[in-house]
Amino acid sequence: MSNYTNTFGGAAKDSANDIILGAQMDTEYDAIATASATKANKIVSGTTDNIMTMDSAGDLKNSTKLITDKADVAGDTYTGVIDQNDATDSTTGGTGSIHTDGGIGAVKEIVTDATFKPLGDTASSDVAAFGYTTVDGAILTGQGSTNDVVLKNDADAIALRVPTGTQNVVVEGTTTHGGNVLSDTDSTDDLGSTTVRWKDIWADTISLTDMAPVIQIVNTTSTGVATTTATTPLDNDSIPLITEGAEFMTRTITPKHANNILKIDVVVSCSSSAIGPEVTAFLCQDAVSNSLAAVGCNSNPNELLPSSFVHYMTAGGTSEITFRLRIGQDEAGTMTFNGMGGGRIYGGVISSSITVTEYKA
Repeated sequence: MSNYTNTFGGAAKDSANDIILGAQMDTEYDAIATASATKANKIVSGTTDNIMTMDSAGDLKNSTKLITDKADVAGDTYTGVIDQNDATDSTTGGTGSIHTDGGIGAVKEIVTDATFKPLGDTASSDVAAFGYTTVDGAILTGQGSTNDVVLKNDADAIALRVPTGTQNVVVEGTTTHGGNVLSDTDSTDDLGSTTVRWKDIWADTISLTDMAPVIQIVNTTSTGVATTTATTPLDNDSIPLITEGAEFMTRTITPKHANNILKIDVVVSCSSSAIGPEVTAFLCQDAVSNSLAAVGCNSNPNELLPSSFVHYMTAGGTSEITFRLRIGQDEAGTMTFNGMGGGRIYGGVISSSITVTEYKA
């Protein structure tokens, strides 16, 4: 060690030269080392890589914790960033790079570059919780004075909410559906109520249940003029057949339920050129030979014969049904549909129709 020149104002170690000799400093350091080795509060029984702690008297202590141990010293407070470079993935609450038997509290946001995967259920007392069960899947539970759960957009406006203590879902904006909107139980839930009603419903086709109780109504109306010379014999107790007369109108319907009731209303306007024929209008179904219903009347030449009749039947299935209106007379001559003498009358506003109404059984 080199000599050290005394620069302080006190008495010099070597008053003659005002210097402290290097050998003298070596002696002092050796004395300090000897004194330290005999101190009672020195760190004893140390272990390589142990973490050093300090007690309330300011003495250093052996924590018995290695640098490689997990940070589980009770009551430790850390200032700054804790960086854990271990890449162990977490599959339960007790696995991963960092895990604890207690909760984790944070004053600021908790952010992850991966996904957040809760494995426990929420409870009714949770004010705000996200959980999971194998039956329900992801669960969101909350408690608020107005709403329990709220979904907001980036403008902090409510898009969807669950009012406090209810199972109701209120959508604040327009709802767009890519599929059907269905009740979870048949014929149980209502659309609207006696106090809160929908204003307008825009739809291509509306099929309603329990509205007197109509399921659906379909109609075919014809104003076109047509003629035929085909006959339908008046066979007293014989049913008119699908091969008799001529077909002038058809109407299809696909029933909603096999047990529902179909009401078929038929209105016919026609005339005959024959003298006193019996004109018969009858309703057939699909390709069934026997007709379902018929009406007949006696006619004078070129006399308008407006007629109507109604037929009720059980739908019997949910496949499409075609109803056919056929008309014929029992004598030779020309029968005119929606007209007289082969031409139209009333400027073409005279018409014939088939209307099918499906009622809930």
